[in-house]
Amino acid sequence: MRVRLRLADSAPLIWRTLDIDPSTPLDVMHLVLQRLFDWQNVHLHQWRTLDPCSRAHDGVDLAWLPANLLDEMDGLPDTDETIGDALALADGTLHYEYDFGDSWHVAIERLDDESDDIKRSNDARPMPAVDGARRGPLDDVGGIHAWNEAVAIPQRSRMPVDPAQFDPATATASVRRLLDVTTELPALRPLLTRVNSEVGQKWLERAAAAAEHPPIATDAAIEASIAPVRWMLRRIGPEGTALTAAGWLPPALVREAMRELGGEHRDVGKMNREDLTPDISDLRARMRWLGLLRVAKGRIALTAVARRLVGDPGGLWRHVAENLVSRQTSDVSRDLMLLLALHLVTGRTLDERQLAAQLALDLTALGWRDPGRGVPGDQLEGTVSTDSVRYMLYEVLPALHDLGAFAEGRKRWEWSGELTSTGRALGWQMLGRMLPA
Repeated sequence: MRVRLRLADSAPLIWRTLDIDPSTPLDVMHLVLQRLFDWQNVHLHQWRTLDPCSRAHDGVDLAWLPANLLDEMDGLPDTDETIGDALALADGTLHYEYDFGDSWHVAIERLDDESDDIKRSNDARPMPAVDGARRGPLDDVGGIHAWNEAVAIPQRSRMPVDPAQFDPATATASVRRLLDVTTELPALRPLLTRVNSEVGQKWLERAAAAAEHPPIATDAAIEASIAPVRWMLRRIGPEGTALTAAGWLPPALVREAMRELGGEHRDVGKMNREDLTPDISDLRARMRWLGLLRVAKGRIALTAVARRLVGDPGGLWRHVAENLVSRQTSDVSRDLMLLLALHLVTGRTLDERQLAAQLALDLTALGWRDPGRGVPGDQLEGTVSTDSVRYMLYEVLPALHDLGAFAEGRKRWEWSGELTSTGRALGWQMLGRMLPA
């Protein structure tokens, strides 16, 4: 699908043409426009079927908004609509507004016929070929008329950029990278819409470099990764297992688990009491949290999904990887897991403090802050501290370690920043990319 983008009231006209897949979601299309017009993604935006600058409002005025505006304004989620369907509802011309203060308006007009989509339906995803003229306005310059005046009298405004500069090849490469990454790793989409363009570009470069050499998860590697979970499911069995009077796993099962799962060298003592054997108590707790085990009437049993997947190592591994993100109980922990998954796919080796420092910067870019002194609104230097992230990592790294994401240490709690191929594949799955079954 070919569209033309025109920045309303720009003089000289700032325009773009773009070949884009009509199935591209509007939240991704927002990121495309940010790159095409050199904006920094630091303001609110919306999509409208009718021109908000026109007094003639014939037709139904539909609006699509990002998630953070749905409680404040009337509209639909922009994640649930595609550019092709939105253009159809808008009779071929859709309207995009960025920055409700400076109020930049872009009209998106479809140039080809919808029948062309059917002709290309069996073809590969179209190249996002970009053409156009003149760079987009800078953020926070006061609106289109202030920009036009600055362009007309550059000596007065001391313009820091060349307003006539626009490189179609660079724009095409930037949009192509964005579309490739958001298609390959769809879970990154909500993160990219929440950070400025500079941070988003760095994340895209990291993900794009990883996508050039995607991880390969062999059947043997997946079976080894998920082996502790499968062993526990099989040992508990389809009929379940009676717990002790105190609610712990039977001592014989705990001792057998330590022997069969290779944990004996990491602990001391008899290793037959679950409350004194963290390897097994953590595994059981994690499997309950992942929806694989349930406890009722003094017995521990498999859930329906566990019974269905126990004979399917690949399906069970994918269930675990996806639920490591989706079952997080807070927004910040969910963001942390997605950022950690992005780290996994890149394959970089970082020690614990380096990883925590990187994740602290990324969480800060997403808008998270340390509360500081426990007083609401009292923010500690407006950032997330490395120590806060290290504390959060204590809760999530053991799960990734037990799944084989990191090279084995002598003790379970010893950190190894060396990633394995299984770790990269796990991050890929956590970010929404389905590996071959």
